[in-house]
Amino acid sequence: MISNYTRFDGVTGYLRGATRNWIAMVVGLPTLQAIFDEKYYADLDGGLLEGLGLLFQGSVQLLVYPTRAAVSGDLTTADNWNVQPEHRSLYTHFLQNRKIEAIRDYDAAQLLEAAIRRSGLGAPGSSPRRGSH
Repeated sequence: MISNYTRFDGVTGYLRGATRNWIAMVVGLPTLQAIFDEKYYADLDGGLLEGLGLLFQGSVQLLVYPTRAAVSGDLTTADNWNVQPEHRSLYTHFLQNRKIEAIRDYDAAQLLEAAIRRSGLGAPGSSPRRGSH
């Protein structure tokens, strides 16, 4: 599903209109970072906490695809993302309860190609440094 919801709690609300079953959403790490950005919840009385409560209502899970930094080649996953200190314990709660889970089976070459395209460092198909997962 592709949506134009600004916040993911809107997606959950929409899908809850069709099912009470488990909902899994696959997101990239940059989207996960946006989900934890307080600016998207300024209109809610409970801010980020309320928005996340709405997002994870019922059986909802975020499956997070990693990202690779273009210049350094560093891999960031849902497991090693350095979340803001003020949100760290909340984020850890979601990880420990498997509401947020890192995707571990991915193609490292595709991550590198995407990083190169984002950075403009080289043309796709060139011979950049290859990483593995």
